[in-house]
Amino acid sequence: MTLAAYHGASIWQFSRILNDCLSKALQPIVRRYGITQQQAQLLFSVHKNKNVTVGSLASRLGLARTNASAMCKKLASMGFLKRHRRADDERVVSVVLTDMGKDAVLAIESRIEKVYLENYINMEEVEKMMESFSQLSTRLMEETE
Repeated sequence: MTLAAYHGASIWQFSRILNDCLSKALQPIVRRYGITQQQAQLLFSVHKNKNVTVGSLASRLGLARTNASAMCKKLASMGFLKRHRRADDERVVSVVLTDMGKDAVLAIESRIEKVYLENYINMEEVEKMMESFSQLSTRLMEETE
């Protein structure tokens, strides 16, 4: 195995372990709102980016447009999102958080901070990890262009 292949395998393994750990930690928090982690991730993306399209959400979250559309419809029917077609192009659907959606995002974020960040994680370590992930992401994106 080459050094690059070894590091690539290590990155995949680390990514999988991190994802599994986050899933186990976050599932009980988002379950209180009757949503999945992927739905919560979509709500957080809408919150961060404000008025976004279903297509841009699909790209950001690595989803097929049909899956993002179905997820937005479901979240809208639950009262977390409002969907509306753009007047200038009816093929484009924009989504925004409702008050209920905003409240859920803020409550989930607060609960994560209270339960995990304040009690178990050193914020300096989190910041270092985030910087490392940002650098890795930038390098990987540059290599794929």
